[in-house]
Amino acid sequence: MSQITLRQEGAIPPPFVVNSYEVDYGILAILGPNIVSGVSVLTAGGVEKIKGGSGIDVYVDLNLSENIFVKIKNSTTDTGQTSGAVTIDLSTIDCTAVGTYKFISEIAAYEATGPNGAGITLYTTVISDGVNVTVIGDSDPIAHISAPILAINYAIVGSGTNAILQVTGALGFTIDWGAITVYIYRG
Repeated sequence: MSQITLRQEGAIPPPFVVNSYEVDYGILAILGPNIVSGVSVLTAGGVEKIKGGSGIDVYVDLNLSENIFVKIKNSTTDTGQTSGAVTIDLSTIDCTAVGTYKFISEIAAYEATGPNGAGITLYTTVISDGVNVTVIGDSDPIAHISAPILAINYAIVGSGTNAILQVTGALGFTIDWGAITVYIYRG
């Protein structure tokens, strides 16, 4: 699990003082007081990549000078909604490069009328030959699901050169989904 921890020498610095943040992959020095993690619009206008490598990319928001964004490479953050027992593609990951991809998907589901919810960790491995993606074995979940929505389903499937995280809702329920998927590639 990746963590960001503020390292301080002495008293808490005011927001304009340079802070040093220690992450799993090393130390980053930044000017602004705000770190925003998991932002999916990192390439939108006004955002510039300032540091990369060692599994982490760092971006600065040119329009909001006190914000930087930290994004773990080989990851996606996605949301979606199902109404009834329909299946949607929540995340699509390009696996064109030949090799093995090991996925860990953290999935949250929320249904407001109950309320009902689910928290799922899904482990999946796929292999790509550059033309097709094949799931090795089955996706292995650790799941905690409210009883009324036990019919939900989730899996990573192969389609062409893509690995796709699919989720299926439950009959009679509108479910809001969120997922963070990270992967390791070797090829």
